[in-house]
Order: sequence, then C-alpha cells, then structure tokens
Amino acid sequence: ENPALTALHTLFVREHNYWVDKLHLEHPNWSGDQLYNHARAIVTAEIANITYSEFLPNLVGKNALTPYDGYDPNVDPHLSLEFVAAAFRFGHSIVSGETEGLAENGEVIAGSEEDLKDVFFQPAANFIDNGGADGQLRHLAADPSQALDARIVDDLRNFLFDPPVSLDLAAINIQRARDLGLGTLNQTREALGLDPYTDFSQITSDPETLAGLKAAYGNVNNVGLWTGGLSENHVPGALVGETFQAILSMQFEALRDGDRFWFENQGFDSRTL
Repeated sequence: ENPALTALHTLFVREHNYWVDKLHLEHPNWSGDQLYNHARAIVTAEIANITYSEFLPNLVGKNALTPYDGYDPNVDPHLSLEFVAAAFRFGHSIVSGETEGLAENGEVIAGSEEDLKDVFFQPAANFIDNGGADGQLRHLAADPSQALDARIVDDLRNFLFDPPVSLDLAAINIQRARDLGLGTLNQTREALGLDPYTDFSQITSDPETLAGLKAAYGNVNNVGLWTGGLSENHVPGALVGETFQAILSMQFEALRDGDRFWFENQGFDSRTL
C-alpha cells in the first residue's frame, strides 16, 4: 500500500529469519515448525516490548496503563468499535505527505523524493531502486511526524489511491463511524465515565479548530467521536486528548491482560526474556 509499511514489514520478516538461523545453530535437530514457532514467539515479544515500553508511554502517557499483573481469563481482549473505528485512527493525522529513501550517510537518495500520493501501490522495483527497506527506515527515523490534530495531509484527503479511484480518508472514517453506529464524542465520554463537554471551547484551545467544529456541528453534542477526539487538547505527557487516552488505554490493557499467550507467560528463560 505504501513503502513505509512495506519497510516495517520487511524489518520484522528479517528479524524472524535472523532468529530462525540462530535457533537452528543452537538446535540443529529442531523441525521447521519448531524453528518457525519459537522465532515467531520471540519476534512477537519484541513487538510487544516496543509497543508497551516505548510506543504507548509516548502516546497515552507513562502511567496511563496499569502495571501487568498476569493473565486474567475474565478480561475480554476483543477490539472495541470505538478503538477500531475512531481512537486508533489517530494515526491518519500524523502521516507525512512526503516520502524518500536515505543512504547510509543520511543523504537523500537521488530520485527517491516522492509525494505520498504518488507511491500508493507502486511496484517493488520502484521501492528497491530508492534504497529499499533500509532507505525507508532511515527516512522514518529522521522525519518528524505531523502534529496530532484535526488536520490531515492532502495526500490522504484527496488522493488515497484504491484502484481505480482516489478517495478521502477523513470522509471514510466519518462515514465508517456512522455505519457502525458509534456514539458521538459526548455519548462516548459519558459511557467512559468522563464529563460531557458543554461548550466547544472545552474541546480545543486552537482557534481554527474551534471555529471549524462550530461551523460543522452547530451543537457540541453533535461532534463525532473521531473528529472530536483528534481535536481535543492533549493530556499533559501524552500525544492524545482525554477521550482517546481512555479508549486506547482500556484497549491495550485488555489486549495484554486477556492474552494467555502474552510473552511474559511463555516460559522464556530469563536471559531471553
């Protein structure tokens, strides 16, 4: 779909294969299935550590999630619609409209600079010629994200290429929430035990966003969950507002606590763990 995603997938496929090779040297009699499953468990643990130890503390705040206390069979780990169709779609706001490949010395590879709208579903040859996964990963590490707010780059607003047409991702998100019957921002806040907003100015202190919400919705009770969640003032120490912080924290706690295969329950030796 886009080179950055391809690069991240490639990185973890490489990591998996690295562990298969290492495990094969240590356990030459293991079957292919044994090597595959053990490597998968290790890579899954690595991704979980990156997500819970590095990504989430920056996204929702360092103390937003409760400490892990072991598997709880009473916790339902299924994804909530509010998470799937609204809160976790915060990422659409921070996508950059530029993509490029960086060489090992950090310089931009000639000819690799592209607008995001021009690289959707591009053939593999174009990806390889511009530094491949390595070049893209260097770019991702060097490029600041867009601000997390109610604004989305034009590449996603008007040029999201889904052959044979270009779509508006923001409109899709808004319509999807309606199709799924999601509550409004205030209805969701009440369900979460948060105080509903009584005035638009409680949602955001950004004048342009405030004016846009008033013009689009008229009444604060009409504000949609995805749009309103993106518009909220950020919680101190987090990248999201109060509503999305609550939804994201609840979901990631459930994914961890309701997972009987969580990596800390897998019997890894202490060194591997």
